[in-house]
Amino acid sequence: MPKVFSNEEYTDTHFVYGFCDGNARAAVREYQRRFPNRRVPDSSVFSNTHLQLRNLGSFRPMNEYDDVRSALRHRRRSERILNRRQNSWTQLDGCPSHYARQVRNWLDEHYAHRWIGRGGPVFWPPRSPDLTPLNF
Repeated sequence: MPKVFSNEEYTDTHFVYGFCDGNARAAVREYQRRFPNRRVPDSSVFSNTHLQLRNLGSFRPMNEYDDVRSALRHRRRSERILNRRQNSWTQLDGCPSHYARQVRNWLDEHYAHRWIGRGGPVFWPPRSPDLTPLNF
């Protein structure tokens, strides 16, 4: 929505639109009655103003760089999460279903040389007090 009205005028259009229960044509007539010395907005301005406030919470027009900033924030967050994963290890508990070739292939692909378990790149001695979770 291009900025062609003042914030005061946008506020009045939104108020009148609500007063007319969301009827844009009635809002045009009511706005003209209340503010005879002002330029009367088109009916689409009433509904678009309401939608913009509902969706964005502001009369301020969308900045073309808002999407770019949002994408950059998302990318930085994703990179931080992925960097954590690249430095993490996973440990299997020796359950027979975790020893399946399919599981080991997936772990080799996603945690190359960073998983501990039977048949893995790092040997895990069963019941090792250093690696066994304390679940008692």
